[in-house]
Formats: sequence, C-alpha cells, structure tokens
Amino acid sequence: MAIFRELIPEHIPNGYNINKTMLVPVNNELKKLPKKGIVSYLVAMAATAVLSIFFSKGVGGFAGNMIATFIWILFPLFGSVFLKIASSGINKSILSLGLSNEASLTALKNRSADKRAWGEMVKMPIYYRFTCKKCKKQTDWYSFPLISCTNETLQGKLTDFQYRTNVKRKYYENKRGWAKYSLEHTCPFCNKKQKKNPPKIILIVIAALIAVLPPLINYIVILGEYHKDLKNNVVSAERAREIYKESMSQTFGGGIWEWFVFMAIVIVVLIVIYIVKRKKYINLKPEYYYCDNNQNQQII
Repeated sequence: MAIFRELIPEHIPNGYNINKTMLVPVNNELKKLPKKGIVSYLVAMAATAVLSIFFSKGVGGFAGNMIATFIWILFPLFGSVFLKIASSGINKSILSLGLSNEASLTALKNRSADKRAWGEMVKMPIYYRFTCKKCKKQTDWYSFPLISCTNETLQGKLTDFQYRTNVKRKYYENKRGWAKYSLEHTCPFCNKKQKKNPPKIILIVIAALIAVLPPLINYIVILGEYHKDLKNNVVSAERAREIYKESMSQTFGGGIWEWFVFMAIVIVVLIVIYIVKRKKYINLKPEYYYCDNNQNQQII
C-alpha cells in the first residue's frame, strides 16, 4: 500500500505565504512520477538493448562485443538521464512558485524525510508490549514517538504504521514506507530477541527451483549433445530417449520421477512448516495502542 505524500507549505523554506492551492500543480506532477519512472526505466532498457545488439551484430567482432558490453555497464547512467527527463515537470512546477533551485531541492528533500522547514513537528506516542516467544512472559508497556510535520501527515503516517504492522507483519522494525521504525524486541526477562518478520515464502520458491532446475539443465545438456545426431538421423529418437532415461537414472539415483516425488514431499513439508510458523508468529503479535490529541486511547 503506497501512501502518496504531498508537498505542503511547511516543507518549503520560508514558505509562510504559500498555500496548498498554489502547490496543486507540483503535487499533480509528483503523483505522475511513479508511472513516468517505470516508463523511463523501460525506455532506457530498450534503448540499451537496441544499441548493444547493433554493435554486437552490426559491427561484430571483438570491438563490437566490447562496445555492447560497455553500453550495458552504462545502463544505470542512461536510466538516471531518462528519469531526470521524466521528473522535469516537477522541477518546472515548483520553480514557477518563484523559489530558488536550492529552496526547491530542500523542499523536496523535506517532503521525502517528512521534515518541516519551519514551525514545530507534531508528536504522538505509540505504546506496545509483547509476550516473549521463549519464556512466555509479558513485558511492560514500551513507547516510541511517531513524529510528523502536521496532524494531517501524522494521520497518514499512523495509517502506514498500521499497514506495516497488521498487514505486512513488520512488528518490530521497518525500513520501508513512510513510517520507518525500530522498536525494542529483546525480552527483558530472558534476553530472547523476537523475530522481526514472519517466515517468508521464499524458502518454498527456492525448494521448487531445486526440484525443477537440475532435471531441466540436465535435459538441455543431453539434448544439446545429441541435437546434431538427431537432426541428421545418426541417432534415432527412440535411442535418444533411452540415453536420456539412463542419464537421469545415473544423475538422480533412481530416475527423474523419483526425484520429483521426493522434491514434492520436501515442498509440501516446507509449506506445512511455513503455515504453522506463520500462524504461530501472527498469534503472538505485539499489542499496540496510541492516544489522539484528545487523549482518547485507541487500539491499533
């Protein structure tokens, strides 16, 4: 869930005389930037691919291949150039407010960092406690401040915090999104560090790749070895199948189907472990609550 953060007068140095209406063109351009960024990345990749193919196939030889390789090395530079072109609308709209280049850059940095150029930041404490997964004891309430530019942006930050903790399960630490935080997660009774994130499905993906890739690579190697003979009818298709089966049996110790059955069992076991551990992790989530400006306690 991406939360769009608008540029507000408080981000702009000496922006006392600027109101939100004046910033509408800038914020419209900021909203378009993610899509423009994706398009610029794809254009940069396509341009790099076309140029590298031209030099590799058109020029050819050692020189052509070296130039093609060098072009791919410069791909990040091409990407940054196209991204700068895509963000030119933001620069034009913010400069139209009569700001200097330095003030414009500072305003955009303040927006990214959720920092005020003038005035006081708004603070709201978030309280939390957790039950240790090892000793099962419950901690006292900890607190940490959620800080933002205005009450409005603070509510957006709180929404992001709720999303990170309730949906993404980033209970104790989060380095992405708007609400970046690092909370105490060491049990004061047994010094056990609680896991910051739930088990990830990446282990199942890795197991699936282990099951699929070795037979596939082996098949490609065997096919490449006998491709010319098959094409010229030196080896019959039936004999090629026999050779393939023999190779599979020697490689995997019992045949390709036995390998897939074994790996299917491994994947099923990993899935069960993943589901059980994730459920256990979620059931032991920390408790959160916060107090609004009227000191009304609200559970997150």
